[in-house]
Amino acid sequence: MAIKRPDQILTIQVTYSLSEENKSREIKGLLEAMNYFHIKHGIILTYDQEEILKKENKTIHILPVWKWLLSNQKKNKKIKKQQS
Repeated sequence: MAIKRPDQILTIQVTYSLSEENKSREIKGLLEAMNYFHIKHGIILTYDQEEILKKENKTIHILPVWKWLLSNQKKNKKIKKQQS
């Protein structure tokens, strides 16, 4: 999935959990999107895992979805204040 914001494009992969069975598939899909959009940072949202990976000179942030949602809520409030 790719999300276009006014100031950036986010590439996001979502999975309940990363395991040995799906990790390479999830990372491969995210890297394809990152390469397509020429992005150096991507996100994999999970239920409760957190890690930072370096692959192909790119950074992949693995985050629990709740943490990502809370961090975006703070960013959105800051953007709204700047627009007023």
